[in-house]
Amino acid sequence: MEHENAVGVYLRDKASKEPVSVDRRVQLAIEAKAGNQKARDELVYSLGGLIIEWTKKYYWKYRDIEKIDPAGWSFDDVYMMVVEGVLQGIDRFDETREGAALVACCLTWANGVVMMQVNRRVSEKAGSSVMSVVDVRKLRRIRWDFERRENRVPNKEELRRSSELAKWEKVRFERAYRNSEAGLFAEVPMDAPLEEGGANEGLRLLDRSVDVERDIIRKDAEEKLRSCVGKFRARIKQVEAHILDKNIFTDEPMTLAKVGEAVGVSRQRVHQIRGEVINKLELHFRSAGVVPEDFLTD
Repeated sequence: MEHENAVGVYLRDKASKEPVSVDRRVQLAIEAKAGNQKARDELVYSLGGLIIEWTKKYYWKYRDIEKIDPAGWSFDDVYMMVVEGVLQGIDRFDETREGAALVACCLTWANGVVMMQVNRRVSEKAGSSVMSVVDVRKLRRIRWDFERRENRVPNKEELRRSSELAKWEKVRFERAYRNSEAGLFAEVPMDAPLEEGGANEGLRLLDRSVDVERDIIRKDAEEKLRSCVGKFRARIKQVEAHILDKNIFTDEPMTLAKVGEAVGVSRQRVHQIRGEVINKLELHFRSAGVVPEDFLTD
């Protein structure tokens, strides 16, 4: 199989193919590890939909790297990184390990390969490793929070200060992604708690209790939701934006009375404006081709 053409092949032929069962994928992985190239190609093809979704996820998640390395971050580049990680995951998949899952293993290694490349490219273009992969991951969120708080675009130094990254965290990421195996399965204690985003992320993904594909969908949905709401927020009035931030789009909503005190209007008026904001927000979602229920349902 020519992996650089796999996206087009998959999209063209997927309708004529029967879905591949989990047991069949595991059997293909065993055969691929034994040197069967045909089984390896069939397995990669069967994962084509997930590979495309993972590529889209990483491409948009780290798109800010284009500001540093615009020539080296195309969709095809990211796709090949993901395929490389999937192939590494197939080679290292252990079907006898308790709690192991092939898709989770492939995703773990794809994540490692992509993040290695992000860190390497950022370090090379910046001339140092000061701006680590963590900065890239948080850049958009930090920028959005800064613009909302200060009502202006932050400069580079303000972005760096706002990140508030501890020195140990930078060192940990530098060490974790120095080579293809560090930070994934190497020297990770088996009894370590399965925490998202930690050094034991690989083990967390290998736990059967973690629905990896649903977790990816949920995180992508949250990013799309925040982006959509951010664009909407930029178009509404200041009072409406305050109500959106403090009462609607928040995990800890303030009471309407307290919101009214903060903006200098009555509770009844806040209630009226809140209804108008919700209606406008729903129209904004619809015009953007987004169904709010898709994002807000657990």
